[in-house]
Amino acid sequence: MKKRINPHELEKQKCPTCGRETDRATCLYSDDAPQPGDMCVCIGCRNLHVFADSLALRPVTEKDIEGIPLDLLSGIQRLLLKAIGDPNHE
Repeated sequence: MKKRINPHELEKQKCPTCGRETDRATCLYSDDAPQPGDMCVCIGCRNLHVFADSLALRPVTEKDIEGIPLDLLSGIQRLLLKAIGDPNHE
């Protein structure tokens, strides 16, 4: 049986890219709450963001992904699109 992962409540905020309001975050592989530096994807625009020290969302910078191999980033993107849906294939 697939484990149900529950969303964690956050302070209401808007996606820095599309402006969609959110007040929850869910980890795809555990029940952990988001931590500063964790990456996430907006379910509205599907852009990658990072949780700042205050857990506010901010856009990803080159420094955030520096050193992460391109094939790993591609794999992360495929996993996230599978989990939330690919807007190009809906």
